[in-house]
This record gives sequence, structure tokens and C-alpha cells, in this order.
Amino acid sequence: MTFGKFATIVILLACTLLTSFNLVTGGCTEQDKDEILNLCKDNIKRGAPVITLPLDCPCCVKAKKVKDMLCILQWMTFPEKRIYDEYKIIRLQWWCKVNQV
Repeated sequence: MTFGKFATIVILLACTLLTSFNLVTGGCTEQDKDEILNLCKDNIKRGAPVITLPLDCPCCVKAKKVKDMLCILQWMTFPEKRIYDEYKIIRLQWWCKVNQV
């Protein structure tokens, strides 16, 4: 087996494992990303004020269902990343939990 074929097999195996890992851990879907961006748009846009959110608001309800907000960032397109603040998306779950006290 040549080095090129071996490298190709290793890359394909790594991609398979990474895809399987995402399925096992739950990750998120593009639909989850679309719902977060739609339901939370007023809170996660660049320049929007940072506020705590009511626990029962649709944004918090959806944010609590997503296990990994970093996964949402992976689904975002470049135009979406220009509109929405990635840091605010990551902090969504925390902003929703602040009201639990």
C-alpha cells in the first residue's frame, strides 16, 4: 500500500469517527441553529444590550435543550457570524440560568 492510499484511509477513518462522535454526544442540528437565531435574535445580535432572560421565554426554552452552544457556532455561516455575536450565543444558557436564583 502506498503512502497516499494509507493517508486517504486514515483521513476517511478520522472523518467517520468524528461524525460518529457528534451523533453519540447529541451535538446539535442546523435546525437547532436556525431556531436559536430566530428565537434569540434580539438578544444575540452584535451591539444588542446584554440582559438576563426570563426562564420561560422561547429563547431560554430552546437554549436549555441544546447541550452544546459551541455546536451552534459550527453551523453558522459567515454572513450570520457578521450579524450575531458568537460570545452572546455561548452565554445564552448562562443568561437564562441567572434568573433561577
